[in-house]
Amino acid sequence: MPLTCPKCGEFALHRSHTQNAGEHLIKTFSPLRPYRCGACKWRGWRMKERAVNKQRRIRNLVIYGIVFVVAVVFALYMRTLFQ
Repeated sequence: MPLTCPKCGEFALHRSHTQNAGEHLIKTFSPLRPYRCGACKWRGWRMKERAVNKQRRIRNLVIYGIVFVVAVVFALYMRTLFQ
């Protein structure tokens, strides 16, 4: 999935090299990656796509887990009412 530039909106983003030790540390210890736009030369940090997908999967698992627990509790409650 191509990434759009936040400045100009073009589909011209590509990964950029880190330029100093501080940027290298950020890249190493976070899901952020440097990107550059080929159209307007914007340079900045974006989440790498796998990290975004992983966050979505975790969020969905938490939501489904909560729904499951609520359904089980409700079923047990209803069972005690009709015994």
